Amino acid sequence: MAIWSGRPDPDRNISPWITCDGYLNWGHYCNADLDKILMQAWQTTDASERAKLYSRRPPSTCGHAEFPPLLL
Repeated sequence: MAIWSGRPDPDRNISPWITCDGYLNWGHYCNADLDKILMQAWQTTDASERAKLYSRRPPSTCGHAEFPPLLL
């Protein structure tokens, strides 16, 4: 089980866990399409555009379970 950092910026709560080179990607999940979307979101300063990018999911990830979320 891992913890949520409480950071206001979603990138630091997402990218380290599921990007190919993420330092917290203990399951070694890797999807280049998802990495591209997350990189775009990280580089975008417009909040509404970032929200759209973070809510996108490339079709190639459908059916994959990177890790199941556990909400307490």
